[in-house]
Amino acid sequence: MDKDIRESIALTRFQIISPILAEPKRAQNDYFREQAGKEHIFARYGTRRISVSAMKAWLKAYRKKGFDGLKPKTRTDCGRPKRLDDDSIKTIAIKCKAYPYWTAQMLYEDLKRQGVLGEPPIHYNTLLRLVKEHGFLSTGSRSDVRKAFEQDNVNELWVCDFMHGPSVKCVGRSAKAILCAIIDDHSRMVVGHAFQTSETISALTLVLKEAFLTHGICKRLYVDGLNENIYRTFYTPLSTLRRADLLCHINRLMGLGHRVSKSAVYQQIQKAFIESKEQVGKTIFLIIDEAHLLQTGPLEELRLLTNFKMDSYDPFILVLSGQSDLRRTMSSWNPSISASPFDIICRDWTRSRASNTSNIT
Repeated sequence: MDKDIRESIALTRFQIISPILAEPKRAQNDYFREQAGKEHIFARYGTRRISVSAMKAWLKAYRKKGFDGLKPKTRTDCGRPKRLDDDSIKTIAIKCKAYPYWTAQMLYEDLKRQGVLGEPPIHYNTLLRLVKEHGFLSTGSRSDVRKAFEQDNVNELWVCDFMHGPSVKCVGRSAKAILCAIIDDHSRMVVGHAFQTSETISALTLVLKEAFLTHGICKRLYVDGLNENIYRTFYTPLSTLRRADLLCHINRLMGLGHRVSKSAVYQQIQKAFIESKEQVGKTIFLIIDEAHLLQTGPLEELRLLTNFKMDSYDPFILVLSGQSDLRRTMSSWNPSISASPFDIICRDWTRSRASNTSNIT
């Protein structure tokens, strides 16, 4: 209830009790009984009948506090949801101060996750009204310069993403043009780009080759997540396992059942690759991090894992990511692999070891 309405109600009450302020009690009682039979118009409440006891309470409050005593009392929890105490509101204020440019939706989700909004949590609109009334969140536009990443030098960070464009004619059929582009974070220069008809690893590989040959090697590369409709991704940093342990770990990583013999593990993993490719329509994308710690034995097991069907068949993709020591390990395992300036070696193991020796292919 705002100030004007409270003053209007107090004025109406004063008009009712003012005729008997100096009268004795007997005259006051007769007057109050007479007014109780009438209807009175109040701001906000409309037409109301007033009891004798209510008018006596108004008279008592007026003599004690004056005109302010006739104003309606304000609620002690005014502007605060009933399920939020003072500590909860203070927590909300601190959160808003720590993250002044959060949206109300982001704030609501975070506070709900922390259990600050009561049980059950208050509605989103209730929180929105609360932060607006207290001015917890900034309503002005940001004046600082915002970028997702801010690096000091070129080639420290590249960011890659795909953009879907219009449909075009390609080899006699209609296909969607998809742009794959890589931008340098510091200079904001597009270091590589190409249009493809699919959002796949091969499209990214072509753009990476162009960027590496033109602008050198970047320290870090951020890429959007793979298309879940095309790939199933599995990641592991455990590269120090022994030959047999590595196969069992991949078997568990893919959620396959336990097998005792090594040959049974081979067959089960290979069967999962083929079923995912042919029946589900998704290619397995296996990433082994810290690959510079791999020994030649586990590398040979990974190669043997792909010995099925034809060399040109691609049931899954394997990515080995590691430091420069990985080049020496790969060379000692297969001397035909020449030295490379790349610290990340990405290979498709579905082809023969001798014919698939290029890095970042």
